[in-house]
Amino acid sequence: WRQVTAGTIIVTMVALFVPLLTAAGSGRFNLPSTSEAESLSTLTSSATGNYRVLWLADPSVLPLAGWNVAPGLAAATSMNGLPAGNTLFTSPASGTSDVLLQAVDLALQGQTIRMGSLLAPAGIASVVVMQSAAPVLAGVQGSPVHPVPAALSEALARQSDLALVLATPTVAVYANTAFKGVTVAHQGTTSTPVFTNGTTNGAVPAGSTISAALAPAGAFALNVDGLATPRSTGHNWWPRYRVPAGTAPKQATLVLHQFPLNGLLAAFTLGLWLIVWLGFGVVARLEWIFTRPRPRLRKRQP
Repeated sequence: WRQVTAGTIIVTMVALFVPLLTAAGSGRFNLPSTSEAESLSTLTSSATGNYRVLWLADPSVLPLAGWNVAPGLAAATSMNGLPAGNTLFTSPASGTSDVLLQAVDLALQGQTIRMGSLLAPAGIASVVVMQSAAPVLAGVQGSPVHPVPAALSEALARQSDLALVLATPTVAVYANTAFKGVTVAHQGTTSTPVFTNGTTNGAVPAGSTISAALAPAGAFALNVDGLATPRSTGHNWWPRYRVPAGTAPKQATLVLHQFPLNGLLAAFTLGLWLIVWLGFGVVARLEWIFTRPRPRLRKRQP
């Protein structure tokens, strides 16, 4: 019976690998081939240059790391469309994202119908509500559905400055009609986007006030015709700059001035690995040079 039992166990272990090999055949292990986020080919017009997208979903469905707004609802942002590798890691503290979370919370409580205007200073051009991580296609692929709180859909429908542009059973996209841009020039009651070429430099109107949806405010400076302009802070987080008066547009450049802590951390990590590599790798392999027995020289006979 021992031989029979051992043979049965071996056959069972081999049989258990068959489903694993079948799932690995596609390289996806039965996961959907297309995510819900990837199915959104475009989220806003590129005429305004840079923009942000606010993602609202259950934490298990959200396509990137975010922060909890309410039970079963989390929020996150991405820059210029879909999430990328630079949004894989999110700070545990929401920081300046509190203004976004507060806007969503006010809408949930029915205390505002202008959520788009509250989100516009942060450069939010679109709001995407997801209820599934991947499109549900009958006979092709399926994905668990995690509905967002019913109060969220009702709250977004009440907003006067959010327009529903796409609705499917598992995703809804709202365009923010109050959005002007990430970097905006204000002249009286007129607001126009600047730096629409996707960079951080270009022409700005003389005598205008430039606001940038960037944080922290102290880390950024605006150089106009090569000279730094005075900076103030709006809503305790975004910078505002006063462009000198004149008759013609001026050339401005938005510059980041911040100590590269991330770069220092990366250099420290590489240095630590280098020490480990030298201490336990090359030196251990080359120690035979110093420890091998050396041939004894014979004395010459007279």
